[in-house]
Amino acid sequence: MAKTSPRLYLIPVLSKALDIFELLQSQNQSMTLDAIHRRTRISKTTVYRVLKTFMHRGYVSQGQDGFAAEVSAWAATLLGKVSEYAVTSGFSGTDAALERPRCTGAIC
Repeated sequence: MAKTSPRLYLIPVLSKALDIFELLQSQNQSMTLDAIHRRTRISKTTVYRVLKTFMHRGYVSQGQDGFAAEVSAWAATLLGKVSEYAVTSGFSGTDAALERPRCTGAIC
């Protein structure tokens, strides 16, 4: 009997967007659209639309030299919580799911 791999239920465009954001976060300088495209091998159209979405949401800024990640306090907190969860639960990227926190106040 052939062994089948578990279905991951990934969202491809979200994976691409996170690849772009993680690349920008890892750099100590701004990156041009073309440089992001070359490094990620994601189409320029997708890179452009993802960057525009990130700019609209305040995750990325655009200057004369290119695009740079803007890690807000909320994003830093979220990234820290996800990392903490992954470490404490033994999350390997395929064997657990993150649960949405329950609302405890007026804002969820």
